[in-house]
Amino acid sequence: TLSPYGQGNPKPLFYTQDLKPIDYKTVGQNGEHLKARFTNKAQTIVIDGIGFGLGHKLELLYEPDCRIVFHLNLNHWNHCVKPQLQLVDIKAA
Repeated sequence: TLSPYGQGNPKPLFYTQDLKPIDYKTVGQNGEHLKARFTNKAQTIVIDGIGFGLGHKLELLYEPDCRIVFHLNLNHWNHCVKPQLQLVDIKAA
């Protein structure tokens, strides 16, 4: 399991190079944040991601083999709850 986390225990951190960015842009004042949508290699899953303070890493998503580090979150918006990646870092292969 992924528990326990919370007080005294860090939130699980994940790494993958198996998700491909399919849509991405900077958001926020001065483009300081990054919003992206990812899919798996079979293109059967699509998941959104947000990277607070990662707007400067937008160009890394152009790379064919980008690698991401993230936490899993739930995005509560407009009476809808969806899983979301909270991006922590992005690296190019």
